[in-house]
Amino acid sequence: MSTCVECGASVVNLYTQYSKDNIRLTTCDQCNNFADKYIEHDFVIIFIDMLLHKPQVYRHLLFNRITEQDGVEPHVFRFAILLILFEVCIHNYVSMALIISSFGKMLLILMVIWDYKQLEYSWLVSIIVLASNTEALSA
Repeated sequence: MSTCVECGASVVNLYTQYSKDNIRLTTCDQCNNFADKYIEHDFVIIFIDMLLHKPQVYRHLLFNRITEQDGVEPHVFRFAILLILFEVCIHNYVSMALIISSFGKMLLILMVIWDYKQLEYSWLVSIIVLASNTEALSA
C-alpha cells in the first residue's frame, strides 16, 4: 500500500491512469493534499528537495518508489553501488534511508579529485551527511 508524502497516511493508490500520457494524482483523505506530488517531478527536482532536507522526498523514495514486489529499482541500485563505502545492507527501510540520505559523501570524492587539503571541508561534508541522515530517519 502506498503512503501520502505529506502526512504519512496510507492511500489506496497514488494516481489514476486514464490513458498512456494522462494521469491524475490522488488526493489524501486525511490532509487533502496530493498523495505523492513527486510522481510527476524530474529527478533533479527530487535531488534539490533532498538537499533542502524535505521529509516528503524521503517518504517518496522510501515508501512509494521502492515496492517489495518489484524489488530495488535499477537507478537506486546503481546509486547504492556508488555509495558502497558505507557498508550498509539493503534489508529494510532504515538501511535504505541511510543509503539514500548519504548522498553527500560523494562530495568527498570531489575533494580528492580537486586535491583539497583543508580539513574543514570534510567536517562540513560530515555535517551535511549527518543532517541528511537525521531528516531521512525522522521521515
